[in-house]
Amino acid sequence: MAEWVALTVAVGQAAQQWLRENRIEEQRIAYRQASAELADAKMKWEAVPMEKRAMQSKIDELVLRVETAIVSVVEPLPQSCNCPSLEVLVERSESAEEGEEKKKEGKGLEI
Repeated sequence: MAEWVALTVAVGQAAQQWLRENRIEEQRIAYRQASAELADAKMKWEAVPMEKRAMQSKIDELVLRVETAIVSVVEPLPQSCNCPSLEVLVERSESAEEGEEKKKEGKGLEI
């Protein structure tokens, strides 16, 4: 019986160590948050009237929101990765976030 207790404890500790090293819980939380953000973006897009859906500004807002949610769960690209499409996506979302921050700062100054 004592052998089973020791074996069970050892397997449990090994599993916990593996989960910590691979950051499984953090990834799970990040994926759940991204999923919620995507579902919210879809719900808000469906609430936009049809005539406004054709406006480029509304489309750009949706694309930015969806790209930001996707990029938030993408692991940082390895330095040796040669994947231009992902690099452009990351750069575009970063520059868009900077633009949004500048707009918010500008609106705060007008008050």
